[in-house]
Amino acid sequence: MRDVVARKVPLVMRCELYATACIAGGLVFAGLLHINTSYPWCVIASFTNTVSLRLCSFKWGWRILF
Repeated sequence: MRDVVARKVPLVMRCELYATACIAGGLVFAGLLHINTSYPWCVIASFTNTVSLRLCSFKWGWRILF
């Protein structure tokens, strides 16, 4: 809603690794649950994956090409 009011392109629609990092974290979580990893390890691994991708995209300027 904030982006609509401010007339800005939403962060999800830009070329940054934002939604992609969240999807990757969700896939890690689902994959680990599928192979019967304990729930706390699934949460830790998916959180670490998502945050690492996002921070690396800031540091090295990774972008999604459309």
